[in-house]
Parts: sequence; C-alpha cells; structure tokens
Amino acid sequence: MKIFFQNKYSHVYILDKVNKPAIAAKLSGIKNIIGPGIGTQKKWLTINNFLKDDDWNLNYSEQSQKLLELNNIKLNNLYPNIDIDIDRVNSQHPDLMREGKKIAFGVDSFEDYKMWYEENFIELADLLYEKKIFDYIYLICGPDKSYISKKIIELSNKNYFIDCSNKDLTGIIAAIKNSNFFVGNNSGPLNLASALGVKSFGLIANDAISELKYTKINFILPDNYKDNTWIRDRNNMKTLTTKKVFETLIERLQNES
Repeated sequence: MKIFFQNKYSHVYILDKVNKPAIAAKLSGIKNIIGPGIGTQKKWLTINNFLKDDDWNLNYSEQSQKLLELNNIKLNNLYPNIDIDIDRVNSQHPDLMREGKKIAFGVDSFEDYKMWYEENFIELADLLYEKKIFDYIYLICGPDKSYISKKIIELSNKNYFIDCSNKDLTGIIAAIKNSNFFVGNNSGPLNLASALGVKSFGLIANDAISELKYTKINFILPDNYKDNTWIRDRNNMKTLTTKKVFETLIERLQNES
C-alpha cells in the first residue's frame, strides 16, 4: 500500500485474480482499478466488465487482452516493452559496472521444476568462455534462492561470475541491460530481459511455449519437445542438454551478427 501512496497513481492494472493489490489500491483512493474480476476480486475494482471463470484457461497475455477489450481500453503493443533511464540505474550500482563483455544467466524460478541445473549453467559458461563470448556473467536470482548462485560460484571455482542475488529490482535491471544477451529459466527475469530489449534465450522443457507467444524470447528446447504440455518434475529439465543449449546459442548469435 505504501507504494500507492508514494506515487499517487491514477490507474492500477492487476493481472491476476488475487485480492490484496486491489484492496490496497482501493484503500489508497486510486480511482481506476482494473483487473480480471474473477471471484470476489470484482468488488474492489472500478470497471464494469469482468472475465468469466472459464477465461482462466487462457494464458496471462490472452486474459489481459480480453480484459482490456471488454472495457474498451486500447492496447498499443502486444509485446511488453520497458524504457528506463539506464544511466540513472547504472549510477546506483557501480559495483556491477565492469570492463569487458558481459552476459546474464537467470538461474532461479519461483517453481523449482522450471530450473535448469546448476551444473548445466557451469558447463555452459565454460563452453562460452572458450569461445571468448564474455568476460563476466551476471547470475540473476532472488535473495530466497541465493544458494543457487552461491553453489554455481563454489562448484565452478571461477571468478567471472557476479552474484546478483542481493540486488533489488534496479540492480537486476542494471545487470540485464549491461549484458549482451540473457540466458535463463522460464521466470520473471527472462520476461524482464525481453521487455528491456535485451536478446533473451529461454531454457524451457516443462512448460508450454504457446503461453509466451506475445514475447520476443528465443526459445531453446529439448529434442522431441511437445508444446502445450506441462511437466512438474525438475528432472525433466535434464532433457535440455548443455550441448544443445550451447550449439543453439552459437548458431543464433552467429546468424544475427
């Protein structure tokens, strides 16, 4: 609620059916509160047209598009895009500003079954370093999963990793924007990198890429991958081999150069 009071927003768009953000916006006196309105959330919203229960079968992008259309709200761009003042962000995190070529690995996820294994990230880094693709790698993960970045650094015994697990959102943005490209799990930082205009490669084996069709993410998939399947076992991420990821990255980077 504090953020609503501080920024004096005129509109709040809620992209999930949860109630807490809508209640906080209402109590903060925000005049335009837009959300799907599924369940009891609708009583906290200011719109008149809501999604139906069966609309929850749509992916988040399709839900948002339908919600805006129902309420005659114009959507200018189907693909998320974020513009930032990079100089201002960089000035807040001088410890991340290193000379040389940087890339970023998104190594965590809220759901463990979406995470490529730490050993795979280490192997990939070794192969990319041999090709002189980078001088430093930002390890992007949240503080609650900091053990992942620390494990990668410890097991690799390499000094080219930069642990960003203690960084706030501005630090994560600084790391990603200073990277030549981003490689990571299907999680928030992957979508953030894509929206920031950084070349983004998503490591996906257990989710449906059709859910991400309104992004500019480059997907790297296991052989024999089938779309619109959902697997909730992290072991299946092993079907996406380091060799496949490395060769796909090199091929696509060369094609774009």
